[in-house]
Amino acid sequence: EAEENLARLQTEYQNMCAGISSEEGDEGRTLPDQISKAYSDANTAEAKAKQAQMKIDHLSKTLKSVEKDMKKEKSSAAKLSKKRDTTVEKVDALRSKLSKIDFSEKDFNSLENEKFELENVVSTLQEKVDTLSAQLEGRLAFNYSDPVRGFDRSKVKGLVARLINVKVPKHSTALEIVAGGKLYQVVVDEATTGKALLDKGKLQRRVTIIPLDKIVPRRVSSSTVDRASSMAKDMDTTS
Repeated sequence: EAEENLARLQTEYQNMCAGISSEEGDEGRTLPDQISKAYSDANTAEAKAKQAQMKIDHLSKTLKSVEKDMKKEKSSAAKLSKKRDTTVEKVDALRSKLSKIDFSEKDFNSLENEKFELENVVSTLQEKVDTLSAQLEGRLAFNYSDPVRGFDRSKVKGLVARLINVKVPKHSTALEIVAGGKLYQVVVDEATTGKALLDKGKLQRRVTIIPLDKIVPRRVSSSTVDRASSMAKDMDTTS
């Protein structure tokens, strides 16, 4: 064994003197080759170190961004938690109020049915109102064409019904009964206007025209007024 060690040491000494490496992995390399390899390994290690530093810097920035986002999320989570707690309190308060309400499902269903029936009645009545309104509007409509070019439409005052303003609505029925069909007569400024409408106005229906210049006022006698006042007094009203 001593001889083998001696032989090995002599071989290493000879290689060292010749500038040849005997290390494992570098067998047979000369000293310049070893220096060159060491320089290349150093450059490679330096490049890897720079790459590692770049990764560290990038990860540090990412870590700061993540930490910032985490702080925001924590703040948002705290707000949401507070909002949730407030909502839970409101829900509990409402449940407490509901528990104190004397609610009857039977009465509720009865009211719902009554509401449904009343809505049907209202709907039916509204249809009747719409129908009557359309009919009345048709009767109150007075359409005509200009009998001459440049005709002044202000000369046609309109239907009597549209010229009357009833101050007390409940008296409208009495007025309609007393006036009758005269409510639908057309008032114009003078007879010539009425004649022009009848001749060239292309009226869609027959109408009676009342020229203002042909109206002769009639005065009620004092005795009639006194009698009306007496009757009104007896009825506990005024005339």
